[in-house]
Amino acid sequence: MGNMKTGSTYLQNFLYKNREKLEENGISYTGAYEAPFYSHVIFSYALLRETLENMGLIDNLSSSSICRRIKDETERLLAQMLNHALNKSSNTIIISHEGLFSEVFRTAVGLYGNNYKGGLPDQAVFDTIAKSLHERLNNILKSKFDKISIIIYLRRQDEYVKSMYNQYMKAPWPEDNFPHMPSFDELYMRYNQTLSYKSILDLIKSSYPGANLTVYGYNPIDSNVQIHDVLRIAGADTDRIEENYDMPGANARNSSLSRQMLQFIHRFVPPEKAFDPEFLGKLTAIGNLTDEPGDLTDTSVDMSDKQKTVLSLKYSGENAIVNRLYISDKNRYIPDF
Repeated sequence: MGNMKTGSTYLQNFLYKNREKLEENGISYTGAYEAPFYSHVIFSYALLRETLENMGLIDNLSSSSICRRIKDETERLLAQMLNHALNKSSNTIIISHEGLFSEVFRTAVGLYGNNYKGGLPDQAVFDTIAKSLHERLNNILKSKFDKISIIIYLRRQDEYVKSMYNQYMKAPWPEDNFPHMPSFDELYMRYNQTLSYKSILDLIKSSYPGANLTVYGYNPIDSNVQIHDVLRIAGADTDRIEENYDMPGANARNSSLSRQMLQFIHRFVPPEKAFDPEFLGKLTAIGNLTDEPGDLTDTSVDMSDKQKTVLSLKYSGENAIVNRLYISDKNRYIPDF
């Protein structure tokens, strides 16, 4: 499920490159579109749109917001994933999108607040939407599967916001109307998100009774650990993974998504066309034939000691509680500040 900035692209790249080998082991990573990444993104946003529609909140989102553009239904998308899995004799489906951690709404609305009419909703509204979303997803999954496993990675908050800044540098949103490429401080002050993990973990635990919930702190040094985690939980043999599977390179990106494509979409594609399946298929084919330009994810971010201290004071105590309640392996705790 996420969270964002916890190596999800690296994991998705691995799953996409090895989807045929995984199917030989009874594991399916696919979707309604040629590139699974898009199906899982669209699945997340379709789930959010349906949740907001059921709550009578959909009209609060601007017509250009992502979930207003997507017309697919989550149950239809899931049925297509399931049919593909059955055709390949797979008994396990992996759905990977960090937005399912409820960040999909915090990002679509909280990070890009100009998409929400009347200002940002308060925390209570966020939590109500998240609860409704996860209860809906649990009901949909329970209708199709006899076992649900959830795996969540959590990145220490100062590292998270620095990584989010690097992500923004890759593909800034023109709607923000910054007169120049913003500094870290400028962006951080505009999009000062709440990064409290315990409340959403409590909500997820209560929304999926009987599910296997696994939580780890994220360590960016060795992303292959996550591949082992996911395959082990999916029931695959994790011996000699590096020998038996094609591993992503050091600068791995999701093969269905590149910075060039993002920039092209943001600059030139009308909102109503941004998630058109035929267009995405063509853009994916083009993107896979081009080289990724210099990666900006290693850009050095200058976070002041004062900013880090503020985050430490705000989240250290709660992170310790999360470690104790939700992470059984002490070696996999959210690191101390």
